Amino acid sequence: MSAIGRFLGRLITTGFGYVVACVAAGMAISLGIVLQAFIEGTIGISMRRLAAETLFAGGIIASFAVVYAFAPAVVGIVVAEVFRVRRMVYYVAAGGVAGALAYVSPVGSDMSRGPELAGHAVEIGPQFALYVAAGIIGGIVYWGFSGRSAGVLAKSP
Repeated sequence: MSAIGRFLGRLITTGFGYVVACVAAGMAISLGIVLQAFIEGTIGISMRRLAAETLFAGGIIASFAVVYAFAPAVVGIVVAEVFRVRRMVYYVAAGGVAGALAYVSPVGSDMSRGPELAGHAVEIGPQFALYVAAGIIGGIVYWGFSGRSAGVLAKSP
């Protein structure tokens, strides 16, 4: 196969893996929020409706994950492809970092006063942990789809 064909194939593989990882991360965040509400006992709707709304919210959250995690994910993907990193632990760490950065990415541009999110200080609490966990899940899913074959474009030594 020509180099251009391998490059296009790899581009499609990484793009597909990224989208599937974002869907998994969105579902993880959605399920985490629903589970928290379920434990607190604040859910007053039927399980059927809850499942439908959770899936819908997971899709919406996944679309935000595609946007907010894009820059750190692309850096992680490029590093993995260039250096032929295929270890799952790398993708777990990169996913966690991407999740953390996605949580604080809507931060205001004036960083001299510290991180702020819509005028409020960014809290490192349960929501932050949920985003990091979702990033880790996304990293594992990406590794399963695309990360195990990273670096196939590099010439063998």
